[in-house]
Amino acid sequence: MRDTSFIIILGLLIYFGFATVLGGSELMGSFGVTFASFNHKYFGYISYIYIFLFLVPLYLFYKDSTISVRKFELFITSFLFLFSSLLVQALLIDNEYRGKIAGDFIDFLALYIGMF
Repeated sequence: MRDTSFIIILGLLIYFGFATVLGGSELMGSFGVTFASFNHKYFGYISYIYIFLFLVPLYLFYKDSTISVRKFELFITSFLFLFSSLLVQALLIDNEYRGKIAGDFIDFLALYIGMF
């Protein structure tokens, strides 16, 4: 069962990654185009790399599937790094690839704390 779920999740991540990169050319079908536009709208330029980066923890969890405090800390750290990368992108970029998630967050906070 572990091998089957690993293969399914690996296939989905690879499909979503290539759908994001090749989304405008319709090589991945209509769902790939829809997913790519959604991904670019909400994650901006980071959408090109974050799905492929999810392959690393998937492989590491496949090799050693025990759950420890250290793995939980690394998971939280990775999530915070992704969110901070989205915030930096929203601060520096001002076009359609700004990312809606962090862009709205920055726009909301800029009224109260400025751009610091």
